[in-house]
Amino acid sequence: MKTVFIIAFALLCAAPAAAEEDCTLHQLGAFNLGVAPNGDPTIPVTVGGKEYTFDLGFGDMHTAVTKTVADAAGAQTYQTDNMITYNGQKTDRAAKLPHIAVGQNGGSDFRVVLLPGQTAAGDEGSLGLDILSQFDVELDLSAKKLKLFSQKHCAGKVVYWGKSYAVIPFYPGALSDFHFTALLDGKEIPAGFSTGDERGFLGMAYARGYLDLDSADPNLKLRTDVPESVKPAFGYPFKSLTVGAISVTNPDIVLYPQRNTERCVFSKAALDAHTSLPNAEATCISSGALIMGRKQMRAMHLFFAFSENNLYVTAADPAPSTP
Repeated sequence: MKTVFIIAFALLCAAPAAAEEDCTLHQLGAFNLGVAPNGDPTIPVTVGGKEYTFDLGFGDMHTAVTKTVADAAGAQTYQTDNMITYNGQKTDRAAKLPHIAVGQNGGSDFRVVLLPGQTAAGDEGSLGLDILSQFDVELDLSAKKLKLFSQKHCAGKVVYWGKSYAVIPFYPGALSDFHFTALLDGKEIPAGFSTGDERGFLGMAYARGYLDLDSADPNLKLRTDVPESVKPAFGYPFKSLTVGAISVTNPDIVLYPQRNTERCVFSKAALDAHTSLPNAEATCISSGALIMGRKQMRAMHLFFAFSENNLYVTAADPAPSTP
């Protein structure tokens, strides 16, 4: 059963009757993001009354904590039926936290992935989409700012920092995440975000399916600056990556081999139809064929309206702004 966060905001209780709908955008938290040694953005999260530094896990479906955090909070830990790989660590353990909070917004008896060690950034946990999606979220990675908002607002009334913006629908993914449509060298491709990667990543099976890019293309160049888990990986001279009206020139995207191309082809059809897949069919992809990393995200000022299944996009602006 999904734990609903208790939002620390009076308006979410009873509201007086009004002739007009209240379209005010209500901010529930504002955070200056830290930066881990490996470049991952970080955010303070309180577990069992103690504050920890967590990775900001856009791209992670589930929130995760280390055994150290779970033990300190007096959490119940247990074995699950599935072995998963999370931030490079294999685990089949989970924990039920007595309490977890982001700012003043918290939930009790929240189930999380239990990590055997620290995250890749050296932190004690990762804040995933299972919590983030209970809010509407503004993310300006270039300015290292994140804000949480109530989902009780008028549809479309969210971009307060600029007059020009794009609205892009996003769709539920196979693993409780989401994807949307981007343009890579002018061709449509399902895409998602990962704040845990500096570069973008694209599987070769999807590169063939969406871009007609063959593994024998002479422009593919072997890359050695990648994790062992994705080798042999290649670079390609892509010209542009476009999300809404925002275009990133010469995007840094790693092309990696997909181990089961039959599943990937099946996944492509499902992504095109914006449908979910059984977990067994989702081994090649999570939040889209193309996973955008921090390099691409820093060009954008993003508002994730999970209440609408819409992504609002403007160009990144490091200047401070308030709703």
